[in-house]
Amino acid sequence: QEAMAKIQRSCLSNRAMAARLEIDHKTAGFLVRTLELEAVFPELKAEDVARRFPASALYEYAKDEYVIRQDEKDQDLHLILSGRVAITKTLGTGGAQLASLGPGDVMGEMALLGDGVRLASAVADAQCRIYRLAFEDFKRLVRDQPSLGGLLGAISRKRLSDPPNC
Repeated sequence: QEAMAKIQRSCLSNRAMAARLEIDHKTAGFLVRTLELEAVFPELKAEDVARRFPASALYEYAKDEYVIRQDEKDQDLHLILSGRVAITKTLGTGGAQLASLGPGDVMGEMALLGDGVRLASAVADAQCRIYRLAFEDFKRLVRDQPSLGGLLGAISRKRLSDPPNC
């Protein structure tokens, strides 16, 4: 609990905003692979990403910066390109680290598929590059690729059934 309190104090004092980054071809390829979009966008290029996902962007987060805050209302999906993120949950005056996620992992799927309220916080353990797929872009994407909803449902079920990987 002491470590959790330290994370919370550090994050509360961190007022930095994530820096928005330009999309490159490597990031576009990562999105296609991670979201299994090969059938819809077989050759998605960097310049296509901004056009197809206008409300979404790639961000860089500093160590100890919040990516997601527990209890906030938000349905955006986050895809980790680099770095590590601690998933933490506060209960009353205490809390716990539930998981440690890294490159290739997706977070935010439970709020996206549920009522939109974040069940836990996500805090950068180190400098991270994370693609934030905005909910409005996600809705358009699911119309083109209905299997994406099933993929995110499977990720959610696995998270709920697996023990924490801290």
